[in-house]
Amino acid sequence: MVEITKKSKAATLALYRTLASKDRDQKIRDGIYVYAADHIRPHAKAAGLWDTMQPRIAELTDLALAGWGPLADGDAASVLGPLFVKGLAYSPLKNG
Repeated sequence: MVEITKKSKAATLALYRTLASKDRDQKIRDGIYVYAADHIRPHAKAAGLWDTMQPRIAELTDLALAGWGPLADGDAASVLGPLFVKGLAYSPLKNG
C-alpha cells in the first residue's frame, strides 16, 4: 500500500504540472471535450453511435471556437441558452 500511495502521489504531481503548463485556451478546449464527452458518451454508446460521434466531439468547429470568449468570461447563458432551446447545439448525424 505504501508503494501504491507513493506512485499515486508522484502521478498526481505530474498531472498537476501538466495542467499548470497549459495555456488558458488549451485548458478551455480540454474542458469542453471532457464536458461534452462525459455527457454524450453513455447515450451515444448505448445507441451504437459513439465511434461516429467521438471524432466530431474532439474537433471543435469555428463556431465553437468563436464561443470560447463569452463562455469563459461568464456569459455562457446568453450563448448556450438559444442553442439548446432552438435545437442548434449539435449538428445532425449524417449517414455514410
